[in-house]
Amino acid sequence: MKMGWEKVLYKDQGVADNYTDDTFLDEMKKNVNTRMYKIKDVIFESGIVSQQVAIICIFVSLFIYMDSGVIGPTYVLLLGLIFLVIGVTIQYLITKKTIGWVQYVKIAGFVFALSPILKTLTKTISTDTIYAMSTGMLLINLLFHDYGTGNPGVSKVISLNASIFAAVCLASRLPSFWHVYAYVIIAIEMFALFSEFRQVIKSWHRKAYILLTESLVVIATLMLIPIHLTAAFSLVTSHFAITFLFPAWMVRLQRMKNNIHGPWDEAMIKK
Repeated sequence: MKMGWEKVLYKDQGVADNYTDDTFLDEMKKNVNTRMYKIKDVIFESGIVSQQVAIICIFVSLFIYMDSGVIGPTYVLLLGLIFLVIGVTIQYLITKKTIGWVQYVKIAGFVFALSPILKTLTKTISTDTIYAMSTGMLLINLLFHDYGTGNPGVSKVISLNASIFAAVCLASRLPSFWHVYAYVIIAIEMFALFSEFRQVIKSWHRKAYILLTESLVVIATLMLIPIHLTAAFSLVTSHFAITFLFPAWMVRLQRMKNNIHGPWDEAMIKK
Protein backbone atom coordinates (compact mmCIF):
# COMPACT_ATOMS: atom_id res chain seq x y z
CA MET A 1 0.00 0.00 0.00
CA LYS A 2 1.38 3.43 -0.92
CA MET A 3 1.84 5.59 2.20
CA GLY A 4 0.23 9.01 2.35
CA TRP A 5 -2.39 8.24 -0.28
CA GLU A 6 -5.21 10.80 -0.52
CA LYS A 7 -8.70 10.46 -1.93
CA VAL A 8 -8.18 13.03 -4.67
CA LEU A 9 -7.83 12.76 -8.43
CA TYR A 10 -5.99 16.02 -9.15
CA LYS A 11 -2.64 14.71 -7.80
CA ASP A 12 -0.31 12.23 -9.43
CA GLN A 13 0.25 9.77 -6.58
CA GLY A 14 1.86 7.09 -8.69
CA VAL A 15 -1.16 4.75 -8.58
CA ALA A 16 -4.12 4.01 -10.84
CA ASP A 17 -7.16 6.30 -10.66
CA ASN A 18 -9.27 3.48 -9.22
CA TYR A 19 -6.79 2.69 -6.43
CA THR A 20 -8.13 2.58 -2.84
CA ASP A 21 -6.61 1.70 0.50
CA ASP A 22 -7.99 0.52 3.84
CA THR A 23 -9.08 4.04 4.81
CA PHE A 24 -11.33 4.52 1.79
CA LEU A 25 -14.59 3.78 3.65
CA ASP A 26 -13.64 5.25 7.02
CA GLU A 27 -16.02 8.18 6.53
CA MET A 28 -18.96 6.01 5.50
CA LYS A 29 -21.88 6.02 7.93
CA LYS A 30 -25.01 3.93 7.98
CA ASN A 31 -28.58 4.95 8.83
CA VAL A 32 -27.56 8.43 9.98
CA ASN A 33 -31.01 10.03 9.88
CA THR A 34 -33.08 6.86 9.85
CA ARG A 35 -35.86 6.84 12.43
CA MET A 36 -36.25 3.57 14.31
CA TYR A 37 -39.73 2.87 15.63
CA LYS A 38 -40.68 1.09 18.83
CA ILE A 39 -43.35 -1.59 18.69
CA LYS A 40 -45.61 0.09 21.27
CA ASP A 41 -45.56 3.37 19.33
CA VAL A 42 -46.39 1.66 16.05
CA ILE A 43 -49.27 -0.23 17.67
CA PHE A 44 -50.63 3.01 19.12
CA GLU A 45 -50.39 4.90 15.83
CA SER A 46 -52.12 2.05 13.95
CA GLY A 47 -55.29 2.81 15.90
CA ILE A 48 -56.43 5.45 13.42
CA VAL A 49 -56.49 2.86 10.62
CA SER A 50 -58.66 0.50 12.67
CA GLN A 51 -60.91 3.43 13.55
CA GLN A 52 -61.45 4.36 9.92
CA VAL A 53 -62.18 0.77 8.91
CA ALA A 54 -64.64 0.45 11.82
CA ILE A 55 -66.38 3.71 10.88
CA ILE A 56 -66.90 2.52 7.31
CA CYS A 57 -68.31 -0.78 8.60
CA ILE A 58 -70.70 1.10 10.91
CA PHE A 59 -71.67 3.39 8.04
CA VAL A 60 -72.52 0.48 5.71
CA SER A 61 -74.27 -1.48 8.48
CA LEU A 62 -76.42 1.53 9.28
CA PHE A 63 -77.54 1.72 5.66
CA ILE A 64 -78.52 -1.94 5.69
CA TYR A 65 -80.49 -1.52 8.91
CA MET A 66 -82.28 1.59 7.61
CA ASP A 67 -83.00 0.02 4.23
CA SER A 68 -84.54 -3.05 5.85
CA GLY A 69 -86.59 -0.99 8.30
CA VAL A 70 -84.81 -2.21 11.43
CA ILE A 71 -83.82 1.35 12.33
CA GLY A 72 -85.93 4.40 11.52
CA PRO A 73 -84.59 7.82 10.45
CA THR A 74 -85.88 9.56 13.58
CA TYR A 75 -83.92 7.15 15.76
CA VAL A 76 -80.79 7.75 13.66
CA LEU A 77 -81.14 11.53 13.95
CA LEU A 78 -81.70 11.30 17.69
CA LEU A 79 -78.73 9.01 18.13
CA GLY A 80 -76.58 11.30 16.02
CA LEU A 81 -77.63 14.32 18.06
CA ILE A 82 -76.81 12.55 21.33
CA PHE A 83 -73.33 11.57 20.15
CA LEU A 84 -72.80 15.06 18.76
CA VAL A 85 -73.64 16.70 22.07
CA ILE A 86 -71.44 14.24 23.96
CA GLY A 87 -68.54 14.80 21.57
CA VAL A 88 -68.83 18.57 21.64
CA THR A 89 -69.01 18.55 25.45
CA ILE A 90 -65.89 16.37 25.76
CA GLN A 91 -64.06 18.49 23.23
CA TYR A 92 -64.97 21.68 25.10
CA LEU A 93 -63.83 20.24 28.44
CA ILE A 94 -60.46 19.33 26.92
CA THR A 95 -59.72 22.27 24.62
CA LYS A 96 -62.23 24.90 25.76
CA LYS A 97 -63.25 25.12 22.11
CA THR A 98 -66.34 23.83 20.33
CA ILE A 99 -67.32 23.23 16.74
CA GLY A 100 -69.16 26.01 14.91
CA TRP A 101 -72.76 25.31 15.86
CA VAL A 102 -74.08 27.98 13.52
CA GLN A 103 -72.20 26.45 10.62
CA TYR A 104 -73.44 22.96 11.51
CA VAL A 105 -77.06 24.19 11.64
CA LYS A 106 -76.62 25.78 8.21
CA ILE A 107 -75.26 22.52 6.80
CA ALA A 108 -78.11 20.55 8.38
CA GLY A 109 -80.66 22.96 6.90
CA PHE A 110 -79.00 22.79 3.48
CA VAL A 111 -79.04 18.97 3.50
CA PHE A 112 -82.71 18.99 4.59
CA ALA A 113 -83.63 21.25 1.67
CA LEU A 114 -81.76 19.02 -0.79
CA SER A 115 -83.04 15.71 0.57
CA PRO A 116 -86.00 15.41 -1.86
CA ILE A 117 -83.61 16.06 -4.75
CA LEU A 118 -81.03 13.61 -3.44
CA LYS A 119 -83.76 10.96 -3.14
CA THR A 120 -84.40 11.04 -6.91
CA LEU A 121 -80.94 12.09 -8.05
CA THR A 122 -79.83 8.57 -9.04
CA LYS A 123 -83.23 7.22 -10.00
CA THR A 124 -82.09 6.27 -13.51
CA ILE A 125 -79.00 4.43 -12.23
CA SER A 126 -79.29 0.75 -11.38
CA THR A 127 -78.92 -0.35 -7.77
CA ASP A 128 -75.94 -2.59 -8.59
CA THR A 129 -74.13 0.39 -10.09
CA ILE A 130 -74.93 2.47 -7.01
CA TYR A 131 -73.47 -0.19 -4.74
CA ALA A 132 -70.37 -0.49 -6.93
CA MET A 133 -69.86 3.27 -6.96
CA SER A 134 -70.33 3.46 -3.19
CA THR A 135 -67.81 0.68 -2.64
CA GLY A 136 -65.29 2.48 -4.82
CA MET A 137 -65.84 5.78 -3.01
CA LEU A 138 -65.41 4.18 0.41
CA LEU A 139 -62.17 2.56 -0.74
CA ILE A 140 -60.98 5.98 -1.92
CA ASN A 141 -61.89 7.39 1.48
CA LEU A 142 -59.84 4.68 3.14
CA LEU A 143 -56.83 5.11 0.83
CA PHE A 144 -56.67 8.92 0.82
CA HIS A 145 -57.56 9.49 4.45
CA ASP A 146 -55.04 11.52 6.44
CA TYR A 147 -53.58 9.07 8.95
CA GLY A 148 -51.09 11.60 10.29
CA THR A 149 -48.03 10.15 8.53
CA GLY A 150 -47.26 13.26 6.51
CA ASN A 151 -47.53 11.30 3.26
CA PRO A 152 -47.95 13.73 0.33
CA GLY A 153 -50.33 11.25 -1.32
CA VAL A 154 -53.10 11.80 1.23
CA SER A 155 -55.89 14.31 0.72
CA LYS A 156 -58.51 15.25 3.29
CA VAL A 157 -60.65 16.84 0.58
CA ILE A 158 -60.68 13.75 -1.65
CA SER A 159 -61.27 11.42 1.31
CA LEU A 160 -64.17 13.45 2.72
CA ASN A 161 -65.80 14.11 -0.66
CA ALA A 162 -65.61 10.42 -1.51
CA SER A 163 -67.39 9.43 1.71
CA ILE A 164 -70.12 12.07 1.25
CA PHE A 165 -70.60 10.95 -2.35
CA ALA A 166 -70.99 7.36 -1.13
CA ALA A 167 -73.53 8.56 1.46
CA VAL A 168 -75.57 10.37 -1.21
CA CYS A 169 -75.50 7.30 -3.47
CA LEU A 170 -76.62 4.90 -0.76
CA ALA A 171 -79.15 7.36 0.70
CA SER A 172 -80.90 7.57 -2.68
CA ARG A 173 -81.89 3.91 -2.27
CA LEU A 174 -83.59 4.48 1.11
CA PRO A 175 -87.43 4.59 1.38
CA SER A 176 -88.05 8.33 1.95
CA PHE A 177 -86.44 11.75 1.87
CA TRP A 178 -86.46 11.67 5.70
CA HIS A 179 -84.24 8.59 5.53
CA VAL A 180 -81.98 10.42 3.07
CA TYR A 181 -81.64 13.40 5.39
CA ALA A 182 -80.86 11.29 8.43
CA TYR A 183 -78.30 9.17 6.60
CA VAL A 184 -76.41 12.09 5.02
CA ILE A 185 -76.35 14.01 8.32
CA ILE A 186 -74.95 11.03 10.22
CA ALA A 187 -72.36 10.57 7.44
CA ILE A 188 -71.19 14.18 7.91
CA GLU A 189 -70.81 13.58 11.63
CA MET A 190 -68.93 10.31 11.13
CA PHE A 191 -66.54 11.34 8.38
CA ALA A 192 -66.08 15.07 9.03
CA LEU A 193 -66.67 15.94 12.68
CA PHE A 194 -65.35 12.71 14.16
CA SER A 195 -61.91 13.20 12.55
CA GLU A 196 -61.40 16.37 14.56
CA PHE A 197 -62.77 14.80 17.73
CA ARG A 198 -60.42 11.83 17.70
CA GLN A 199 -57.40 14.08 17.20
CA VAL A 200 -58.43 15.92 20.36
CA ILE A 201 -58.71 12.63 22.26
CA LYS A 202 -55.36 11.42 20.92
CA SER A 203 -53.51 14.54 22.04
CA TRP A 204 -55.30 14.52 25.40
CA HIS A 205 -54.92 10.98 26.76
CA ARG A 206 -53.25 7.89 25.33
CA LYS A 207 -55.49 5.34 27.08
CA ALA A 208 -58.66 7.25 26.15
CA TYR A 209 -57.60 7.08 22.51
CA ILE A 210 -57.02 3.32 22.74
CA LEU A 211 -60.44 2.92 24.41
CA LEU A 212 -62.02 4.90 21.56
CA THR A 213 -60.41 2.62 18.99
CA GLU A 214 -61.51 -0.59 20.68
CA SER A 215 -65.02 0.76 21.28
CA LEU A 216 -65.48 1.54 17.59
CA VAL A 217 -64.28 -1.93 16.58
CA VAL A 218 -66.63 -3.58 19.09
CA ILE A 219 -69.62 -1.51 17.92
CA ALA A 220 -68.86 -2.25 14.27
CA THR A 221 -68.48 -5.97 15.01
CA LEU A 222 -71.77 -6.14 16.91
CA MET A 223 -73.54 -4.36 14.05
CA LEU A 224 -72.06 -6.72 11.46
CA ILE A 225 -72.85 -9.97 13.27
CA PRO A 226 -76.61 -9.97 12.46
CA ILE A 227 -75.86 -8.95 8.87
CA HIS A 228 -73.05 -11.32 7.98
CA LEU A 229 -70.99 -13.37 10.41
CA THR A 230 -68.09 -13.65 7.96
CA ALA A 231 -67.93 -9.87 7.63
CA ALA A 232 -67.78 -9.50 11.41
CA PHE A 233 -65.02 -12.10 11.62
CA SER A 234 -63.12 -10.35 8.82
CA LEU A 235 -63.28 -7.06 10.72
CA VAL A 236 -61.91 -8.62 13.90
CA THR A 237 -59.17 -10.35 11.92
CA SER A 238 -58.20 -7.18 10.08
CA HIS A 239 -58.14 -5.26 13.37
CA PHE A 240 -55.77 -7.83 14.86
CA ALA A 241 -53.55 -7.66 11.78
CA ILE A 242 -53.50 -3.85 11.68
CA THR A 243 -52.87 -3.55 15.42
CA PHE A 244 -50.34 -6.32 16.03
CA LEU A 245 -49.24 -8.27 12.95
CA PHE A 246 -48.29 -5.43 10.62
CA PRO A 247 -46.57 -3.30 13.31
CA ALA A 248 -44.51 -6.31 14.43
CA TRP A 249 -43.58 -6.98 10.80
CA MET A 250 -42.60 -3.34 10.28
CA VAL A 251 -40.40 -3.25 13.38
CA ARG A 252 -38.76 -6.52 12.34
CA LEU A 253 -37.99 -5.13 8.87
CA GLN A 254 -36.20 -2.15 10.40
CA ARG A 255 -33.14 -4.34 10.88
CA MET A 256 -32.82 -4.53 7.09
CA LYS A 257 -32.42 -0.76 6.70
CA ASN A 258 -29.00 0.05 5.24
CA ASN A 259 -28.83 3.66 4.11
CA ILE A 260 -25.21 4.69 3.57
CA HIS A 261 -23.85 8.22 3.84
CA GLY A 262 -20.41 9.64 3.14
CA PRO A 263 -18.40 12.46 1.58
CA TRP A 264 -19.77 11.51 -1.84
CA ASP A 265 -23.24 12.81 -0.89
CA GLU A 266 -24.45 16.11 -2.29
CA ALA A 267 -23.64 19.13 -0.16
CA MET A 268 -26.55 20.17 2.10
CA ILE A 269 -27.07 23.85 2.90
CA LYS A 270 -27.75 24.23 6.61
CA LYS A 271 -29.81 27.20 7.74
